[in-house]
Amino acid sequence: MALLDSVAVVSHVVFGGLWTGAVVFTALLAGGLASDTASALSDLVVDRLRLVSRSSAVITLLSGGYMATGYSHSYFTSSTRGLLLSTMVVLWLVLMVTVEIGASRVLDDQKSGRTILGVAGIVALLLLLDVGLLVAGI
Repeated sequence: MALLDSVAVVSHVVFGGLWTGAVVFTALLAGGLASDTASALSDLVVDRLRLVSRSSAVITLLSGGYMATGYSHSYFTSSTRGLLLSTMVVLWLVLMVTVEIGASRVLDDQKSGRTILGVAGIVALLLLLDVGLLVAGI
């Protein structure tokens, strides 16, 4: 059982880091790819972001759900760590939605997509802050 727990934690951390890093990278890059000549490159980067985002969402959902089975409902609502975990789940959902909407709009050549990807980048940074607080033992 310890091996399965380790695989769940490692996959959760690796894919969570990959996802947030890809979102922040794309959000920063999307602002610099505003010219028409970079449209093809922008489409390629955003298309890869969607692939990373979707696969990471599934893997973090499965691994996080497995890790959460050891906690009671009251843990998520009454302790500081539980509230940080609940906040993390909400931020993951917001990240999924903003990446999908932003990527769709960028691929449809709408300038609002870059703004939404910027919001997704901020959400990703908030997720990293949340993780930092959890790791620090708060």
